[in-house]
Amino acid sequence: MKSLRSMVCFLLALVLIAGCTTNRQLNRSADDRETVVLIHGLGRSAVSMWLLEGRIEKAGYDVVALDYPSLGITPAEVIDAVTVQIDACCRDKARVHFVGHSLGGLLIRSYFANPENAAMMGRLGQVVMIGTPNAGSVLVDHFRDSWWLPILGETTLSLGTTANSLPGQLPLPPFRAGIIAGSNGMWISDAIFAEANDGLVAVASTRLPNMADFIEIDVSHSMMRYNHEVADQTIEFLKNGRFRH
Repeated sequence: MKSLRSMVCFLLALVLIAGCTTNRQLNRSADDRETVVLIHGLGRSAVSMWLLEGRIEKAGYDVVALDYPSLGITPAEVIDAVTVQIDACCRDKARVHFVGHSLGGLLIRSYFANPENAAMMGRLGQVVMIGTPNAGSVLVDHFRDSWWLPILGETTLSLGTTANSLPGQLPLPPFRAGIIAGSNGMWISDAIFAEANDGLVAVASTRLPNMADFIEIDVSHSMMRYNHEVADQTIEFLKNGRFRH
């Protein structure tokens, strides 16, 4: 009986040791996960990125979804709000990736255009821009003199195609991004753009001269956040630095 009790105690000890070891391994694995900073677009919030956030997390990344105001304020105020959040979330992260939808991509460019943030380049992983108007949107030009567009604020008005627009003032980024463009526009946007577009941004406007890779997907601007192929291609680029063509 004494031998039986000793054997039971020995087995329980092994289980406890194994459990502690497993917990340490799980915690270490969680700590070692690479970080993805996810940045939403104009007039949206972090909640609007919930599905894409979940898919990236499922792929093994620690995702930080930024939440910033964008309507009724200036581009400088938006950039400052995003900069504060990036610095707060990623100061101690070893490797940081960025994924931006629409305006979110321009905010990534704005962050890295600031020499004060140059240190982040040493820890930068991949950058994915989804439907980002890197050359601006002609819709803003088209409706600039309407009564309703100015109500949305200076940041909205800054997204046109002129030289003094937010996209027009940004230098080429010091990174080579993966760019995803949508091509499922609407009849009204097709009439205004007269070229392939996602309803808000022309496919050609998403491109950058120094981009690492480019892919066009049959999806509208707003639905890019929920589209499964967009998520899969985003994760592919995060892992391998290229899309799956």
